[in-house]
Amino acid sequence: MPNTPRPGHTPREKRWDSENRGPKSTPPGVLYRPRERRAPGTGAPQPLTRGKVREQLDQALRARERAEGRIRLGVMRGRDLGMSWAEIGRAIGMTGQGAGKRYGAKPSPKVQSPDCD
Repeated sequence: MPNTPRPGHTPREKRWDSENRGPKSTPPGVLYRPRERRAPGTGAPQPLTRGKVREQLDQALRARERAEGRIRLGVMRGRDLGMSWAEIGRAIGMTGQGAGKRYGAKPSPKVQSPDCD
């Protein structure tokens, strides 16, 4: 009986609504309501603009590219030390075959030879 409380245990109030969409203060249909940003030194909410969102996305993209570069470097070092693709895959949270496909040597593009008639 997994839903039976332990003897002498009082369960905490459920923090999520009945449909598990988010905190109880979140209106139906809204999956997540981020905290309002406050303008520095004031109590007034800082409006979120399209420019700010683009800037945040650009920062996240650069961070992802840096992280991907560090992963590639780690994979190369692991392969140089004789690690198998399965070991590398486990270390980065994927299968060995997936790691080999993603980080393995890329095949060189096929060069078409000119027709010799």
